[in-house]
Amino acid sequence: MKQKIFRMLYKALSYTLTLALTLLTLLAVSPALTAQPHGQPIPHSEADLRLGTLTGRIVDEHGEGLIGATVRIIETGGGQVTDFDGNYSLQLAPGTYTVEIAYVGYETKQIQEVNITAGKETSLSVDLAIADNVLGTVVVTGSYKTSNTAGAMKIQQSMPQLSTVVSSEMIGKTADKNLGEALKRVTGVTTMSNKYVAVRGMGERWNEASLDGIPLPSTESNSKAFGFDLIPTSLIDNVTVLKTATPDVSGNFSGGLIQITTRDIPTKDFISISAGTSYNSLSTFQTQKYRIRGKWDWLGYDDGRRTLPKGLHEIPFDPYNPVPELFEQSKRLTTDNFTIEEGKTPLAQNYQVSLGKSWDLNKSGNHRLGLIASLTYRNTQQQTIIDHIERGEWMNAKQYNKVQESFVDTGIRNSGANYKYNTTLAGVLNIGWQRGTNRLSLRNTYTHKYDNDLSELTGLSDEDPNPKSNPYRQQVNYPTFQDLLQNKLSGKHQLGESLRLDWALAHTYVQRNQKDAAFTQQVSRLDEAGARHFYNQVGVQSGSLFPLTRAWYLNHERDFNGQVNVELPFDLFGNDWTHKFKAGYDGAFKENRFEFWELSMHLFNTRGFDFTTSTIADLIKEENMRDGGFAWDLKRLQGDGRMYHGRVFQNAVYAMLDDRYSELLRLVWGLRVEHYLYQELSNPSMSMGELNIVEQDRKEKPVAIMPSINLTITPIKDLNVRLSYSRNTVRPQFMERTAYRFYDPFLGGEIFNQSVISTTVDGADLRVEWYPGAGEVISIGGFYRYLDKPIERIAQKTASFARFYMLMNSNKAHSYGVELELRKNFGFIPLGSWLEHLYLNANATFTQSIVTGMVSRADESGILRWVPVTQRRPMYSQVPYMYNVGLSYESETFGANLTMNRSGRKLVLNTNQAYEQEYEAPFSQLDAQLSYTFPKYGVTIKVNGSNLLNAKHIIYTNHVDDFERAADNNQILDTMRHGTSSDYDPGHDNIVYQYRDGISLSASVSWTF
Repeated sequence: MKQKIFRMLYKALSYTLTLALTLLTLLAVSPALTAQPHGQPIPHSEADLRLGTLTGRIVDEHGEGLIGATVRIIETGGGQVTDFDGNYSLQLAPGTYTVEIAYVGYETKQIQEVNITAGKETSLSVDLAIADNVLGTVVVTGSYKTSNTAGAMKIQQSMPQLSTVVSSEMIGKTADKNLGEALKRVTGVTTMSNKYVAVRGMGERWNEASLDGIPLPSTESNSKAFGFDLIPTSLIDNVTVLKTATPDVSGNFSGGLIQITTRDIPTKDFISISAGTSYNSLSTFQTQKYRIRGKWDWLGYDDGRRTLPKGLHEIPFDPYNPVPELFEQSKRLTTDNFTIEEGKTPLAQNYQVSLGKSWDLNKSGNHRLGLIASLTYRNTQQQTIIDHIERGEWMNAKQYNKVQESFVDTGIRNSGANYKYNTTLAGVLNIGWQRGTNRLSLRNTYTHKYDNDLSELTGLSDEDPNPKSNPYRQQVNYPTFQDLLQNKLSGKHQLGESLRLDWALAHTYVQRNQKDAAFTQQVSRLDEAGARHFYNQVGVQSGSLFPLTRAWYLNHERDFNGQVNVELPFDLFGNDWTHKFKAGYDGAFKENRFEFWELSMHLFNTRGFDFTTSTIADLIKEENMRDGGFAWDLKRLQGDGRMYHGRVFQNAVYAMLDDRYSELLRLVWGLRVEHYLYQELSNPSMSMGELNIVEQDRKEKPVAIMPSINLTITPIKDLNVRLSYSRNTVRPQFMERTAYRFYDPFLGGEIFNQSVISTTVDGADLRVEWYPGAGEVISIGGFYRYLDKPIERIAQKTASFARFYMLMNSNKAHSYGVELELRKNFGFIPLGSWLEHLYLNANATFTQSIVTGMVSRADESGILRWVPVTQRRPMYSQVPYMYNVGLSYESETFGANLTMNRSGRKLVLNTNQAYEQEYEAPFSQLDAQLSYTFPKYGVTIKVNGSNLLNAKHIIYTNHVDDFERAADNNQILDTMRHGTSSDYDPGHDNIVYQYRDGISLSASVSWTF
């Protein structure tokens, strides 16, 4: 019943967004229903389309927005009052103007030579200085260029934390389709599978994501990770990556806090329509394999064919004397979602419709209502070519040669492809209202994402006694339906002259529904003519999903958040000092349920049944569910029920001071205290079979005390020296606590979790940054992190060499590194005005770690226990270096962008033995974009190229001969021989997984009016 209600809610929300967009579009183009500030109808004519827009922000000398500042146009006498954050927006006819900015207690500024272009948005941000009362009223004049530069720099420098801000305009200059792709452009950020991020080399679980200020839960089924590919770039106003903490933000990160912001009140009215397509060199118009599709897959919804039958339950299983009830239940599982079909891969397609509308409700411009609505649709089919894999039971390419006394390449390749199918639907409906110093916002974001990737691998097995004559094939797919819904109501208020109050209430729902996942295996034989044929197997071995299993996994989490903050400035030490006190409360209630069903096919007295001519569709027919045929057996669990159920109650309070001394010094310091209560209502598990290691005995501390201090020194104008310290507490997510096991076809084994506890992180940062001009920065900095009980995933082998992948607490880790960033305009070179449009963007990060990990060792009684071992190795997903270099040209009509992203070797799998640790070889990606805008028509055309180097992804282990051996027993040690390193050595190191994504070319056209 609850699932039906949720589906109805999602459909209702989708229909509501569509209806709202339609009605609001009609409203926007209807002159009878739309009013200007002075109550006159808006004439949607050619003349109206020739208006330009002046937008910006008015800030004080510290970069803080000024509420209620007056922005007036001298030539027309019109103007507007700035909003709660100091923003303003004015529509003007094309021409050159003088703009006057005034605010009580501050010097008045007049900015000359402000050029307004038809159909364009001109940005003018201005900083005001406190007036000297002795001099009386002072009017300061300046040019547009120098004034805008000063204002922009103040805004960039105003944040107390070390941070990087990425605007929607910056993202629009790349070929990135979703936020997962865009984030790799940020200093110190790398991406994994274009969906998860590592900040400063720290993997996805060490980072936190928030949408409009509200933390986002994990989207993955067995780890703390948010899939940023859920969020199309078209829905974003800006993204801020915080690398240090203050008491007023979540302390649940060590690498970075990624804050995603959408807009509510637009700076100008608009309707935007865009469409695009893309081509992939390995996929488009090539053969695409897939299991039978539903009629609504193109829209991202199931048509009911994958629905789990109700009332399935465990039935006693006896292969020699089966009970009739087992066959009767199996007759309810006869839908064929196994058959593999083929077609041609079409071009990818994407569409977006957006609307922005604002109303001035009085003549002074301080009473406004705004709305933004957007709908996005994307469908992509693509292949990843797998050149070789040798994880799990797949045979290694290099085998030991007794004659040569070394490992040699036999030419064996286990290969295949991952056939990807994705549909994404996303919508935003944001409403903002402001009257004077009060502002209310209602933000609604919904994303529905459907992935149905089919992995097909063919090769040789390590366990086959004669493998070279018996290659086999495995196919795995997880039809995955994901939903992200967030609703947030927030308010900002200024009470009196100085007291500020802001609050928020939010609801977040995340669902990951994997419906009728299929695991199949085929073996082969040669016919009389020597041709090889593959046929299906039945009869699952204990603890395995192969050769034939179907499964359903449903994970859904619902969070409720509440926040309230108060801010009060005060004076204490005279005119040169300013102080601001801020305090608040942040509470959350979270509840997660994870349900799972795995049913394996078994055979009963099937002598004489010809498997070589029967398809799976034949095997699962109702008439074959019988003694003498087959039956589906529901896997048994240890514990009550078939559902993990957990709750979290989290309450935090904080207090902080923001102390400034003139423009020389700023100190932001305070304390955050958090109470955390985790309740586990049920957590059934599966037997671990051969793996028998005594678990760690650790207890969660309910209270975390998190101090932080951020010091900014500005010895000369536009130069900052930043020092910071903070303590954070990174909590495990629900899915890191479930005891259930999951199979990963690309790891060749099952993933599960041990009991884990929170990680305490102490961090220190030092950075020097210089802002030579608007949008320009040159910086260098260093950072250090100490992690107590960091959580890592460790690979562990059983006695039969089967692999498991466990999540567990290591003992401790030290991580440190250096960051550099450069953003510079070439206008200082006197070779032509065109250089003013050319920018260089570059950033680099270098990191190192020392980890005291946990490895399994037998004690005196022969019992395996975890013991700490110090290793000079990266943390999971850490790289020793990464850099981005880009050149961009930005003019009124033409844009060009070329970016190179490269990351060093990355630790992708940690193991008990150093010689088995898996790294991804250094990887480079070159992207390019060309764009052209027709201002008269509001049309922009973009052409993008992604992965233009057609680089391969290579996962490898270092050759066993690169490691030292014990003198007494020749055991392989964790230390490498002199002259060797863990860097990739082509032709020498062992490739365990190699794949290619191909080159992607895309084109899009957008029309804004």
